[in-house]
Amino acid sequence: MNARATGRTGTRRLRGDGGAVIVEAALALPLIVMLVLGTMEFGMLYQDANHLERSVQTAARVGASMATNGFADYEILRSLDSSLSKLNKAEVKKIVVYRSTASNGAVPPACLTASTTPAASAHGVSTSSVRCNVYVQAQMVQSNPTVGFPSTSITRPSCAGGWDVNWCPSTRRRNIPPDFLGVYVEVEYEPVTNLLHRSKVTIARKAVFQVEPCAAGDPVCQ
Repeated sequence: MNARATGRTGTRRLRGDGGAVIVEAALALPLIVMLVLGTMEFGMLYQDANHLERSVQTAARVGASMATNGFADYEILRSLDSSLSKLNKAEVKKIVVYRSTASNGAVPPACLTASTTPAASAHGVSTSSVRCNVYVQAQMVQSNPTVGFPSTSITRPSCAGGWDVNWCPSTRRRNIPPDFLGVYVEVEYEPVTNLLHRSKVTIARKAVFQVEPCAAGDPVCQ
């Protein structure tokens, strides 16, 4: 009889535990869903940040290798347009091609605050110490070079009327001391779930490379 009583008590306990498990699962489920969605959001943000960094490095390398070629900035924009189209949820807000003079490659503050519009023929900052060309997404996706980089010569020795007039490629130094070309890109990431951040997140990356040096005996090298 005691055994039967114990068995009935155990059965009642098991039935009670089953209800508790359901309640606990119902309480834990929203937390699990939030954890999964938050992990997904962080993963997309991290992926875009890494992709942006690689894209900027490639674009800066392209600009440095083209040195004084009149279409250096055009090719920088083409490189960025091709690469940044793969971003998940980010929109390009500003691109700065600048002469880097700081030891850490920092973008001159005046270049970060400069604004431009796609129709502008001259934009950015050009002084004796600060030179930079500032672009926006609409300029980046423009594939016709004559729109922003007009020229009467295939070598484009002058930047007059072009988007790159404030730091014309033809003025970039290749000899000693060489110029260092920097590319800075700023994008806004729009959250999908709003779990990590309820507003757009700004991601910015920069890369700096020495302008390609002159070939030995080149008479036109600067």
